[in-house]
Amino acid sequence: MRKAIVAPVALLAVSAMALTGCGQKNQSGGSKQSGVTSESAPMAQLNVADRSQLKDGGTLRLAIEQLPTGWNPMNVNGNTVDLSATIWNFVGVQNFDIAEDGTPKPNPNYISSTDVETKGGKQVVTLHLNPKAKWNSGRTIDYSDYQATWKANNGSEPGFLPASTDGFNQITSVEKGDKDTDVVITFKGTYPDWTATLSSVLPKEGATDAATFNEGWKKLNPDWFAGPFIPTKADQASKTLTVKRNDKWWGEKSKLDTVTFKAMNNATQTKAFANREIDAASGIITKDGYQTAKKRPDAEMRQAGSLQWRHFTFNTKSTMLSDKKVRQAIVKGINRPAIAKSDLAGIPVNPDTLMLGNHFFMPGQAGYKDNSGDYKYDPKAAEKQLEDAGWKKQGDYRVKDGKTL
Repeated sequence: MRKAIVAPVALLAVSAMALTGCGQKNQSGGSKQSGVTSESAPMAQLNVADRSQLKDGGTLRLAIEQLPTGWNPMNVNGNTVDLSATIWNFVGVQNFDIAEDGTPKPNPNYISSTDVETKGGKQVVTLHLNPKAKWNSGRTIDYSDYQATWKANNGSEPGFLPASTDGFNQITSVEKGDKDTDVVITFKGTYPDWTATLSSVLPKEGATDAATFNEGWKKLNPDWFAGPFIPTKADQASKTLTVKRNDKWWGEKSKLDTVTFKAMNNATQTKAFANREIDAASGIITKDGYQTAKKRPDAEMRQAGSLQWRHFTFNTKSTMLSDKKVRQAIVKGINRPAIAKSDLAGIPVNPDTLMLGNHFFMPGQAGYKDNSGDYKYDPKAAEKQLEDAGWKKQGDYRVKDGKTL
């Protein structure tokens, strides 16, 4: 979640995920919702099955928008949703599992336990790493990897191009604890979002210097990964990435032999799903996509609150928009419900109630509160606020000091 949105105008789109149901539709109450709102949508809608019920072997075929051109999700040129939010779940370090209510829990495959305390106003987090956790190179994941990752992403080291310094720039030190697998992280003050910052880690070999961090990940190096699967081939001709079961994985053996990720756009994805070329289609937010996915006889359609949303971002450095009152007025002049109704036409949701009014929490999470009430669609209030800010109407536009807004 990026916190740089200046005005509270985010729009939540509740997405429908289409999954193959193996002929068992309607499990978990999933496939016949209508009129879903941000309040009524479940946080997660999963068909949870006991591991013992699943067959061994086989291939899961998923879709992504594009193949990675680099394999470092923390680099500004590698931080795509496909890599960091989808592929990384199979091949990279995932320190925390996110529960249905959005609560992070340590993933025991990587972290045995955590300690959080405050000393002299400074938050100290200690990660007790699973000593069995190893990079595919065979080296144990330890404090030095976290130290290198922090230095590469905190914004103080010249040449490094991190995707974001958020959180890393709040850390003052990363040190070894009682053992190499004890990582002691000290923050400048209190930092509640520390699990997001420490959600993953890179091998120190891949973050040792700026050139390696920025350019060294362009070539696929399996040794720099540590997940239940290992990337084997990125076929540019077929636009398909294949990952296979990692024989070096220390956790429970994967049920699947392989997973493939085929690059295609959203419209093509739903068609491929309907034609049984892939096994799941997600983020369905158009009428055509929804209707196409539904054509598959064994499809099970599910809806849940999404982490994706539409929003307007205001450039506060712009001369025209540097005045907060002007930005507020523009927000009041934007008819978000009308945009939502148009954008989500044909989807079984209620667009009128999908306005997200919080920059930190999603509807359904503890702490969620709609803070956007003062910025509802109100053209008359928008006009008055612009007038008060000195922008006078001339024809179809507003002018101040000879400049047109």
